[in-house]
Amino acid sequence: MKKIILLLAVACFCLQSTGQIISDFESWHNLNAGGVSLSIPNGWNSTDSTICYFGFLTNPGGAFVPQVSKEMPGNGGGTAIKAATKIQDDITGYIGSGPMPCVASNSTIIVDASLTFLFEGGTPFTYNPYSAGLWVKNNPVGGDTTQITILALDDSDGGDSVVSVADTLLGSAISAYTHITLPFKLQNASFSTTKIRVIISSSANFGIDTVFTNLHDGTWIVADDIMISAPDGTSQYLLSEKVAAVYPSPVENTLHVNLQNQDKNQYQLHLLDLNGRQIAAYEIHETLNTFDVSSLAKGSYLFNILKDHKIVQSGKISKL
Repeated sequence: MKKIILLLAVACFCLQSTGQIISDFESWHNLNAGGVSLSIPNGWNSTDSTICYFGFLTNPGGAFVPQVSKEMPGNGGGTAIKAATKIQDDITGYIGSGPMPCVASNSTIIVDASLTFLFEGGTPFTYNPYSAGLWVKNNPVGGDTTQITILALDDSDGGDSVVSVADTLLGSAISAYTHITLPFKLQNASFSTTKIRVIISSSANFGIDTVFTNLHDGTWIVADDIMISAPDGTSQYLLSEKVAAVYPSPVENTLHVNLQNQDKNQYQLHLLDLNGRQIAAYEIHETLNTFDVSSLAKGSYLFNILKDHKIVQSGKISKL
């Protein structure tokens, strides 16, 4: 699969608006990298785990610290995600000691042999988006700039093709939660969006190489309540917590949908083709549900789980 490097030459937009939406960063999990205890929202990954892991391997006596943390309260309460530039010891043979930026993403972060960060995956999304909205706080130090990049991607052919991009650089201090709206700029009209990839960086000067430049310890960005909107009025939160387990994939005849709580009789399951056209809909009446999908043609499908006509979980399955 093709992978897309963080640094993209795209235009930047930042429009003010107001409002309050449901929090997205409420469920976190802990992990250990190189002996360092880290925490990250479910469904998200960050570069500090890679820095701590490779730092321990190349420099076992070095001091490495977490760079992602919970910001409490989040917008309207709850929890937001905070990514900070912090001083790390040297990753011997690769990167010298000093301030290192942090990237958090709803995709898998991969490192190649030269310690270049690459990205795979994202959140399934079935419409071509026109805007992304989120609440932010920002603390740039010494002229540094934070960055938010949101990619609409088409992976229907197995590779990641960019459909459109929403991007901004934040160089001003923002002490209170402020809502920003980022319009998507179309890159290729021949593709249709199948997933959204969000990349939040504590520095726009993020070229993984032997040296970081113009970075400052203490620069951070906080993000919360990321919502993607499409022209037909469809809005989707990039939720970090699964409402249901949907399996197996690939599926042959019977699809299982198991709710993670007892809040049944309020959900629907919609199956869509890779162009976003709905091909089947099911009511979820029990905690444990089975649906006959034997009549579906072989191939890949997107699914949405809805509550009160709003998408609360999305995903992708394949049919044998």
